[in-house]
Order: sequence, then structure tokens, then C-alpha cells
Amino acid sequence: MAPQRSVRLSLKKPTYAVCVVGVETSVDVHSDVPKGAETFGVSGSPGVEVFVVYDPARVTGPIGKSRWPLDVSVEVTISVDAASKDLNDLKVKVYYFGQHQDGALGHSVLYLTGVDISLDVDTHRTGKVKRSHGDKKTWRWGPEGYGAVLLVNCDRDSITSRGPDLTNSQLASLDDLQDMSPMVLSCDGPDRLFDNHKLVLNVPFSDSKRVGVFCARGGHSLEHYKQVLGPQRLSYEVERQQGERKISFFVEGLTFPDADFLGLVSLSVSLVDTGTLPEVPLFTDTVAFRMAPWIMTPNTQPPLELYACSVVDSHGPNKKFLEDMSDLALKTNCKLIVCPQIENRNDRWIQDEMEFGYTEAPHKSFPVVFDSPRNRGLKHFPYKRILGPDFGYVTREILFAGASSLDSFGNLDVSPPVTVGGKEYPLGRILIGSSFPKSGGRRMAKVVRDFLQAQQVQAPVELYSDWLSVGHVDEFLSFVPTSDRKGFRLLLASPSACLRLFQEKKEEGYGEAAQFDGLSHQVNRSINEMLADRRLRSDSLYVQQALEPPRLPGCPLPLPLPPEMHRLEPGGAEAGAGPDRAGHHRHPPALLPEGLLCRSLLPGHGQYGGLGQAPGHPQALRTHHQRPLLPGGEGARPARAAGPALHLHRRLSVLPRAARGDPLRHQRAPAALLLQVVAHGALSPPPPAIPSAHLPGSHARVMAKTFHPASGL
Repeated sequence: MAPQRSVRLSLKKPTYAVCVVGVETSVDVHSDVPKGAETFGVSGSPGVEVFVVYDPARVTGPIGKSRWPLDVSVEVTISVDAASKDLNDLKVKVYYFGQHQDGALGHSVLYLTGVDISLDVDTHRTGKVKRSHGDKKTWRWGPEGYGAVLLVNCDRDSITSRGPDLTNSQLASLDDLQDMSPMVLSCDGPDRLFDNHKLVLNVPFSDSKRVGVFCARGGHSLEHYKQVLGPQRLSYEVERQQGERKISFFVEGLTFPDADFLGLVSLSVSLVDTGTLPEVPLFTDTVAFRMAPWIMTPNTQPPLELYACSVVDSHGPNKKFLEDMSDLALKTNCKLIVCPQIENRNDRWIQDEMEFGYTEAPHKSFPVVFDSPRNRGLKHFPYKRILGPDFGYVTREILFAGASSLDSFGNLDVSPPVTVGGKEYPLGRILIGSSFPKSGGRRMAKVVRDFLQAQQVQAPVELYSDWLSVGHVDEFLSFVPTSDRKGFRLLLASPSACLRLFQEKKEEGYGEAAQFDGLSHQVNRSINEMLADRRLRSDSLYVQQALEPPRLPGCPLPLPLPPEMHRLEPGGAEAGAGPDRAGHHRHPPALLPEGLLCRSLLPGHGQYGGLGQAPGHPQALRTHHQRPLLPGGEGARPARAAGPALHLHRRLSVLPRAARGDPLRHQRAPAALLLQVVAHGALSPPPPAIPSAHLPGSHARVMAKTFHPASGL
């Protein structure tokens, strides 16, 4: 709100003023006073509330007649409770009295016109705009937070558009309005008042490149919608029609939070008196938004789509592989999407090219693909083939340098929901492969790390992976769903466990059993030969030191992983972690061949209790999707509840692959790998400064509240 206005009174002529409903205006009763006056009395007509503000320690209140001393510590404020029907239909009178006189020495008259001006958004995160009289220009995270949420309009709702909707200053589809946050301007008052007053909508210069505002004037067909605020438009004089009391606007986000942008933007409306020179703003109302973050989905969620590439290499085309994947997708009720060779240019590593996530506000959510900066054969696939209606796109490019292997998104993973040292991460934590602290090794590009950190809701953790040639975290860890209370297991590669298994099999008489049997491009080796290979044993033990457990850069202590571990052979399925015991019968196997990408549903972050159906069932899809992620509304999740149900995209992480050659310096981890299944534990200590509470928030109205991220979006 604007600072409290003060109106000066005159004994010689009436004073006229505009008073905004619900906003107190100060009346200056000291500026023009009759000679000899020592007290005053004040009264207002119906519809006007008059308040006398004074310090009881310095001023004695009136007894009997309401005459107040003309002391500087006595102030008068007024407010109106409704908009006027006509100009100057409200009145305030102030009478001045001498010390021993009953008659007034003089009086002043103030004529008021009440006007109802308010700019409102979905402050309480219920999915609908409601009139708010609280603090609208601040924003708070969490269940008890408040403030509106803004979607980045990064999808493409019209097939005629060349790029994402946020690049268009003209609305290309009415469906695009659903991706925008509603905003309502109340402007009730006498029509004649607006002959010499105007309403001006403003956006700060720093926010103008991050937000766009549309309004339909003259009709509600596509051509009537125009952008009134945006990168080239800092203010807009509202075109109020005769008798119009409410005007609807639609607000879109233009960029996700990043290193140079915390995610907060504001808009304001001002009532300006045009009858003065210069023009004077009489009242300003401001609202705040926060951009909904990009949220990465864990691979423990049921899949919706499976992505694979058709390629030809020295072994010929991968037709048989694609046929097998098609059968698997059919059995698991999952759609297979094949990128043809003409589009992938023989680049099979589709997991390295892109990562699936989503963005969500109380009124709408949609998946968003994050395109990596690796820019190889699949460079154009996410933009050309995935960007579309209700499917967004975001990328970050590395300037002045090329991408390293660690910039591929096989080096990007996210855990299921975890609790670390009492701090809850209801959306999990992002895992990034990195170099050892102060080693000068490779790291993921800063522009990508900054973007992930700026989303604030999945606190990234960097793990030591630079000991691998490719250096991706998905080469030595993955998460799989389970049907127990935890809901998942963390799988870690373990060369030492594999060596122990080989030793056990040797002692059981299987030492001559051949490994890699049937693989024409691999030399068959027996268990005895592998155990006798000193270099392989030495390398495996070295690798075990790097893996047991992963270390955080800057943290001298290993991650606190729980002692409960079970062995899982590569390509197999542990009881309780396989497809038949993964929380629902339709979940595909935990282990997929590399080069696959899976789009999945986010039905509650691994918790499906009380739904009565498998999450992959169409009915469950609809039921899940009705549960809001943000606070508020029927069915809103409690603070400790699991996440939302969305049609999201998420791969099943590829587990460690066998090396072809030197196990330490080849593209993949050693051949002698066994996976350890870790029950569940803290992925790292929590970072020092990150918004608290759950992404879901409460819809209770408190005097200053907001979005649900960090949790809380």
C-alpha cells in the first residue's frame, strides 16, 4: 500500500478528496484553525468511519461532549466502507471551539468520493482469485506461507507457433490462457470520477523481462487479447469501460529462477489524479508472484512413455532391441517413442540429451523437458519433437566453452523424498556427479548447476564421479521402488561385493563358469581367470574406495548411509525390489538397457496409500491429477504428505554397464560390479540457507502468507 495520504482542510471553502475503500486517510485539522480555538469536534456522514488517534499519556480524552484538544498529538483519520454511487456523496465536518464558548468559532467541510480499487491474485494458493485485504506484496514459502505462483509459459499450445509461447507477444491460442495466472483489478466507483482520474498498471524495469500480462479489451476472441505489460511495456493505462467494476488479466512467467533471478516479481496498479500538474498517484496496490520452479521427478514413479533411439553401429541396426522394448512397453502399459536415425544422427544416448521434470501452480501443471548443453546428434530432438501443447521446454547453454561429459544428463539424478537430520525434502534431492574437492577435475557446467540450485526445492548434492572416464552418477547408483513403507531402495555399484560373490562361486565349484557368454564382441573369461587378474582386483578395490560411500566435495566425512544392504546381481531382480514387488504390479523392471529414457507419472512421490488401484491405471491417473501440489482447496495435502499426481516424465536410471577394456579409463565402470541395495538414508547434510517447509503449503488465511515450494511451491 501507498503511504497514508493527508488531506488539508480550509475554513473558507469545502475540500474535495477521493478515498479508497479500506484505506485510511489522514485529515489535517491543524492547518487552518479559527483564532482562539482550543478544541474541535468531528463527525462523518453514513458510510464514513472517523477515528481520533491520540496518546492517552499526553492527552485526556473528552468527557461528555466530543471535543478534542487541538494538540499536535491528536490526529484524525477516516475511511469509507463502500464505493460511492455519485461524486462527493460522502461528507466529514470539523467544528472548532474556544475555551469558554458553546458555539463553534468556525467549521471545515470535506466532501469524499469513495472508490474501490484492488489488485488481486491467488494469494492463498487455492487455484482461484479471491479478494484479499492482507499483505499482497510479500511472499512466503511453506504450509503457512502466502503469495501467488506464476508458471513459466514454456510450452507451445499452437501448432502455428515456431517457439515456446513465452516468445510471443500476441496470444496464439486461447488454450494458452490456462498456463497463465489470473489477476483481477477491482475498479468500482462513479464513472464521472474517471474523467479526471486514471488507473495505471506497472511492472518494475527489472521484472519486465521476466513477466508478461495479457488483457482482452473489446471482446474475448483471440484477436482481442493483447499484451499490456512485458519486456517492451513497463506501464499500461487501463481502459475502463462505463460501469465496469472488474477487469481480468492473465500473467505469464518468461523465465525460471536462476543465479541472477530469485524468482520473485511484482505488479502494481495506481490510481492517478490527472487534474493536477504533475499528475499525482493517490493510491497504489502491489501484488507479488514467485515463478514455479522446474522440479525433477524420481525414476521410482510409474512410467508413461519410454524413449529410445533407432541407430546403426558396427553390429548392425538395433532393430531387435527396439522390438524387445516394444514388447516390454506393451506389457507394462507404457508408450514407446522411438527417435529415428534421421533425427538422432546415430546418437543413441537420449538419456544424456534430456531430463524430464514438471512445473506446477495451484491452477495448472505440465511436464517440462530440460535439454542438456551437450548438443550432439540429438541436439534438436527435445525442441522439435517434445515441446508442444502442455509440454514445456527449458535449456541452458554454455557460453565461450564446449560441454564436457559431466554436462550430459546421465550425470543428473534425483532421489525420492528423504529426510536429512530432521529436515524433510518432500521432492527429493538432485544428485550431480563431480570431481573430488580441490582436485581441479571436471564439474558440471556452472550455468547448469546454478539453474538447478536456483529452483530451491531439491537442494542439489555433488557426488564424486570424476574417477570414471565418462563420470556420470547413473553409472554407479540408481533408485528403485519397493512396496514397503520406505517406498524405495538406493542401488550402489559394489566391485568388492562382486569379487566376494565370484569367490563364493569358485568355492562352490563354478570357477570355470564363463562370463560374457554369447557376446560376440566380448572375450569369454571364467571366474577363475577374473579372480586371478591382479589388475582387475586392484582396480576394483580402488573403485570400491571411490564408491564406499560417495563423498561430497568439501565434506571430509562419508555420506551417512545406513548399514542395511542387500546384494543384487546386475540384470537380476532382488525380492522386494523387482517389477512384481515395486509398489504396484505394472511397474516395469528396475533394470533397463542403457540408451533408454522413460517418461513417468508422479502420483505422490512413491506413496500410493488409499488409492485402491495401481497408479498406472487410467482411473488412478485422473484421481491423482486432482490432488493439488500447492496449498489450499479441497483435497490439499497436509504438510507432511507426499507430492502431487501429474502426468510427468522420468527415466528409469541405467545401472552400471560392463567395461570394454581398462576398467578405470574406459567409458564405463569395471565389469566386476555387483549392486548393493541401500535401505534408505540421508543423502547429505542439509544446506545452510534454503527455504523451509514442504512444497505443498497451507491454504489457511494468515496475515501474511504464500506458494508451496521448498518445499514449498
